[in-house]
Amino acid sequence: MLFGTVTCFKTGTCWFGQPASLGVWESNHYLITTCALYRLAITHLQDVYDHNYLAADFQAINGSCRDVHMIITTELAKFNISSRFFRLAREEIALANIMADLIYDPASYTHFDNEEFENGSKFVMMQLRAAQSSLARREWQYARMAIGFMLHSMQDFYSHSNWIELGMREPNRDLAMGRRLGSTANKDTRTCKSCNGSDEDCIRNNLIVDQYLTTGYFSYTYPIQTPPGKCHHGYTCDFPGENSEYCEGISKDSMYSPHRHLHYTAASVAYSATTKVLNELRASTNTYTFGKFLGLTNSFSLVFVIDVSNRLQPLVGMIRTVTSQLVDSVQNISNKPSNYILSPFNGSHWGPIRVVTKINEFFDLIESLNETKLQHSSKHYYDSLNEALKACESESLVFFFTDAPSHEPCPQGPTRALTRLKKTKIDVLFVNSSQSTSETISELNHFAVTTGGLFINIDITQPKINGKFIYRRLQETLGYECILFESMSNHSEGVFMIDTTATSFHINVVSSSPSIAFQLIEPMGSMLRRNPSVQSDYLQMFSIVVTAQSDVGQWKYTCSEDCVIEVNMKSEFRCRTQLYAPLSNELSEGIVVTPPLFNQSGVATMTTCDDPNQVSNNSIQLISTTGDILSEYLATNGFIQEIKIPLQSFRIRTCITRHDGTLAYRDERPLIEISRIMMIVHNQPLVAISGERLNVTYTIQNDANRCLYVQLDIDGVLKNSKWYSINSKSPRSDFIIIDTSQYPLKNETVRFIPLIFTLQAFKDNKQTASDEILFRHEQIVPFYVQDSDIHLEASNHFVNTA
Repeated sequence: MLFGTVTCFKTGTCWFGQPASLGVWESNHYLITTCALYRLAITHLQDVYDHNYLAADFQAINGSCRDVHMIITTELAKFNISSRFFRLAREEIALANIMADLIYDPASYTHFDNEEFENGSKFVMMQLRAAQSSLARREWQYARMAIGFMLHSMQDFYSHSNWIELGMREPNRDLAMGRRLGSTANKDTRTCKSCNGSDEDCIRNNLIVDQYLTTGYFSYTYPIQTPPGKCHHGYTCDFPGENSEYCEGISKDSMYSPHRHLHYTAASVAYSATTKVLNELRASTNTYTFGKFLGLTNSFSLVFVIDVSNRLQPLVGMIRTVTSQLVDSVQNISNKPSNYILSPFNGSHWGPIRVVTKINEFFDLIESLNETKLQHSSKHYYDSLNEALKACESESLVFFFTDAPSHEPCPQGPTRALTRLKKTKIDVLFVNSSQSTSETISELNHFAVTTGGLFINIDITQPKINGKFIYRRLQETLGYECILFESMSNHSEGVFMIDTTATSFHINVVSSSPSIAFQLIEPMGSMLRRNPSVQSDYLQMFSIVVTAQSDVGQWKYTCSEDCVIEVNMKSEFRCRTQLYAPLSNELSEGIVVTPPLFNQSGVATMTTCDDPNQVSNNSIQLISTTGDILSEYLATNGFIQEIKIPLQSFRIRTCITRHDGTLAYRDERPLIEISRIMMIVHNQPLVAISGERLNVTYTIQNDANRCLYVQLDIDGVLKNSKWYSINSKSPRSDFIIIDTSQYPLKNETVRFIPLIFTLQAFKDNKQTASDEILFRHEQIVPFYVQDSDIHLEASNHFVNTA
């Protein structure tokens, strides 16, 4: 089962809660964090817009609150701000919080276990400083990740220590302030008496200290190992009659924990501590920065990554024409991009990347494009994509213009990892020429499909059509939900559902043949006779307004030849499903497997909806590349469902039953590939002092039934790939040395760097561009660089022993 040995407030997953509803009978990390973010959003709106009445709609009890997303949505709409960005920021913070259990589980100090007060306090402070540094760098997503991780540790303090048992009902004023935590028990102090698992009264009163802070000791081994006289952490159990080794302890994680009678109190104080530190973060920065951090402003990027090789000068000319059209048309969009990013490249160099905030400035950049400005040496064009993805906002629009293959065997790993991190799709606009090969087209088509974008052959003599496609993408950025995305793989027909929340929908049809015929069948069975609003040899676009009840229901489509079809529906009813594939190895180190492994069990899908009050229940379908349903799961635990990974690549479709009885379908665009290789980076979190070198150990596991040749790349660390020959069903361990001098600190004490580890597995050791990649694996590992070790100041908040 997912998160079977939870070490802290329940993560908010599987049977531990329903994060989308917020209406559960016990608190968890997801609920506590989400409610605190609601509170901060309301505070921000009160201060910026002087709308004090919003506070009346919010109340937190026992660390939980009712969902007020739609109230905030209504408020933001008054200022032409989409709530999509607030939802995204909230999810990034809350999900980073619950993922800390998988990333940092073996490190006891990150959860305030084993009386690790000093190291735990340093860790909290380090992450807070890292978040502040990321905000100063305008790395909004990195700041959200660091804050999410930090809040997890801080919330654990109230559930894992005896702070609540000592009668304290307010947050510890020293925690997250760089100070020691006051009167703490030393290693020789007896803190707990032993109890029998059936003696609930003994377990409720097992603490024997009344003036010192202590925490439970957590064990990954059986039988449970706890120092004599010290407190157990305690696991989930029901009284009476459970094994004492599991039941005795002081954790308050849930209503099944040993000190469950204090669960609500601990959750309430953890919530207060969370709002307190978020308010302090807000006070330490300006209104603009905090608004961006919390997603209370429109924030997405329009990104052009352009091949400017000499042979493609006509392409550059076409893009100049397209951009000049956008200068006028963008003015008609209510929610404009917050910035525009240009990242040029050619066969051997790339850059410099340029970021501007106005469309006119973007046009000027493209007008001045030429090869002489390219600076950074590059082996392949993915460098240019990667730098653009690092600079762009989450859920941005990326357009990739080229006619050439990469210069190495499909080095897509870092780019794929960044697209998942930034939750963005990449449309590949391909200039087909006499130099184009089937391998080039296959590589780029696969790349577009896995990121959830489209691969389109474009005609550079038709800038007007290409401009209309880009403008349509801008229109679809806000308010449109994807309800069908099916790639070109022996695929020429299918169905999609238009629900009652729709006001209009767009259909994008892409083919590899210029002679494709496309037909639509309405729900009543008649053929829709309508010409495409935009049509080229390889692209057809339809725009359909929902005007009658007869437009609602199941539509059918047919293509005369294989096609890619994407249907985006205009609707304010937003739900999305994300997949988490955790795995624990023999060392009990939790990781998230990306992509998931063949036939893997214990994988969770998490569905979140902007307005969960409209949702009665939901189910999950795993859809093949040909549109077939591989498996279906009825959600029996609210918005969380445990699934089994199939034996082929798939997409996720969410089927939602609303309270009025109507159905709504939502497709996740990115294709989820499956793998037989994985990697475990040991001893996380990775922390180093600036100027020093850090030894990082890792293990690569080959789960296939054959020997594999595996290529390892680490973004920003390895100048050249490492190669391994790994036998069937075998591990391979190794290490790398990270030189922190490549991550300089600039007027900051801590810097947060997401390191990207990528694996590609081949069947032989040729290491040529023609090699077939059998399996892939990508993983983002948090890395912290400090100017010096954190030294805690004296405590100001001692335990009240009166």
